[in-house]
Amino acid sequence: MSIDTPRYLAEIDRVWNEISDTLEEQEIDVDAYVIGSVFTIEAADRSQVIINRQEPKHELWLASTAGASHFIYDPEKDDWINTADQQSSFWSHLDIALNAIGVPKLFVNKY
Repeated sequence: MSIDTPRYLAEIDRVWNEISDTLEEQEIDVDAYVIGSVFTIEAADRSQVIINRQEPKHELWLASTAGASHFIYDPEKDDWINTADQQSSFWSHLDIALNAIGVPKLFVNKY
């Protein structure tokens, strides 16, 4: 299930672009920005969802008040899968994390 570094980085870019585009298209009132390997989504009350690129492990980490999870890309499913349960999608966890900071579910079509 492992992928090479160029593919990993391309898949991370795809995720970050999809999140940014969706937040903008839906006119969600949050600040979203990338600094280095960290993508931050911040609500007006300063609560945050943090998505972190873990290049050495080829993982994507998600942290929020709803919890924290690690994900690895599965090319067969074309999805980021939770390393703990080997089943759940990054997108379902992202919706839960975003909902915890007041954002409606945006990515239901992805899981």
